Amino acid sequence: MTNAPAVLVVSVILGGVLGAAGQDVDIPLVTFDEAPGTTFKWDDFMMGGSSNVSFTMGKGSAVFEGASGSLPTPAGAPGFVSVQTATSNFTMINGCQGISITSRATTNYTGFRLSFGTDTYYSRQGYKAPFQAPVGKVFAVTNVSFYDFTRAWDDATGLAELSCWKEVGVCPTFLTLNNIQRMEVWAQGALGPFHLEIQSISAYGCAPTDSRSKQVLV
Repeated sequence: MTNAPAVLVVSVILGGVLGAAGQDVDIPLVTFDEAPGTTFKWDDFMMGGSSNVSFTMGKGSAVFEGASGSLPTPAGAPGFVSVQTATSNFTMINGCQGISITSRATTNYTGFRLSFGTDTYYSRQGYKAPFQAPVGKVFAVTNVSFYDFTRAWDDATGLAELSCWKEVGVCPTFLTLNNIQRMEVWAQGALGPFHLEIQSISAYGCAPTDSRSKQVLV
């Protein structure tokens, strides 16, 4: 079993969601129900190759759909599409275990990626991780550990070139988790059509008290 990299324990005082003693809580980050503090403007479609995408919000969810086409190269590598929130103030999530996305998909598309933050690492911006959306009619939760996010991700596939599990220097930082600023959903590194409906995005495994010592990645 792979050991997690060392973390620095930083004590911070936060107002947040309360839970019963000894129980972790979730902190909502993004919803599509017009709730204050978690409803954001989404814009800036990015496309690579012959890909296409649409993003529509309504009735408590958002639909991210389109097709990832090939790049105009001899190898015909997959292109990418993405949509992101406008730069915003998000709730602090230091001490949480990771990001959860409540969603459903119509096909077993393998190219979904989630990223957050605005830190720049060479040509890449933010911390990225892959996730597999559940296929079916029922919304289900997918948890993505902060250790699965890295700023050293491959431009072509969106997958880790250097993992946070192996190198703490590419993990989400204390400052980023204080305010992630931006959330972005991608279809990258896999050819074909996709249809993803997102109900919400949250931080999971968060400490339950108002004043708490938080274990954060630095």
